[in-house]
Amino acid sequence: MLRHASFTAANEVVRICRPASPNGSAMFPILLVVAAVSLYAVIDGLAKVMVQDMDVLQIIWSRFVFALPLLPVIVGRRWPELLPVERPALQIGRGLIPIVAGISVVLALKVMPLADATALMFVSPLMLTALAVPLLKEHVGLHRWSAVVIGFLGVLVIVRPGGTTMQWAALLPLLTAFLYALYQIATRVLSRTTPPLVTFAYMVVVGTVGSTLALPFVWRTPDALGWAMMAASGLLHGLAHYLVTRAFALAPAAILAPFNYAQLIGATAFGYFLFGDLPDRWTIVGALIIVAAGLYVAYRERRITRLSGIPAHQSS
Repeated sequence: MLRHASFTAANEVVRICRPASPNGSAMFPILLVVAAVSLYAVIDGLAKVMVQDMDVLQIIWSRFVFALPLLPVIVGRRWPELLPVERPALQIGRGLIPIVAGISVVLALKVMPLADATALMFVSPLMLTALAVPLLKEHVGLHRWSAVVIGFLGVLVIVRPGGTTMQWAALLPLLTAFLYALYQIATRVLSRTTPPLVTFAYMVVVGTVGSTLALPFVWRTPDALGWAMMAASGLLHGLAHYLVTRAFALAPAAILAPFNYAQLIGATAFGYFLFGDLPDRWTIVGALIIVAAGLYVAYRERRITRLSGIPAHQSS
């Protein structure tokens, strides 16, 4: 019965991740993004619990090693497609980013409320807009640069430099946001020549190998509940990453980006029910500023593309 149930769930993952019709609705990839970011909120909540008894690297290792069982399910008999890959160095570099980003966010969650850390990480789309200029040679006009500046003002509202609420800990989710922006840029570059299936597989394999190398130095044997949380974290992590990879391959980022903010709702709810944490008024105000700036960037890109028929990165 358990084996049948697992294969049924696995086949469902394969089915929902098939490419959509070019003329199809954007609802399918939107649902993929909402599902993925909801899983991220759960993963971060589990990490905040596990970090009390486990080393950070051990938590990150579990995210990758327990995602490995998803590979045979998703890849099936298509393993030969994974071998001849273009730009292997970029694939490896992209696969290492989640390790470092995971370490920084788990360290942040150890000392910060879940909703506060999540709010600061939402500056990532604004960092992506800024980094697209030097790294992707894209043109960003006055409207989107203004949104980036306003978004960073929201960061200052949350952090309140000189206060004692956040102090140095706020740098950790901001580092995570920066790394995730680099991760998205690498994904965008690789998606031009490489199927999402290959990129996903490399992320899991590289992350597993990289985190395993450090594991002997930090290992703490968990109890049964610890093993269960590690397994759940890894399976959800692998599924969430794959859903995001498929979603951005099926629809433009300008359409999908606003739905990333659903994670803030999940993080706030999870943080309250599990830890009794609620963001203060300044965190709420700063988060609203960041979200508004991010939504405006997405709106500008979508509007420019719809009205002019040219790629948004070529305009303002």
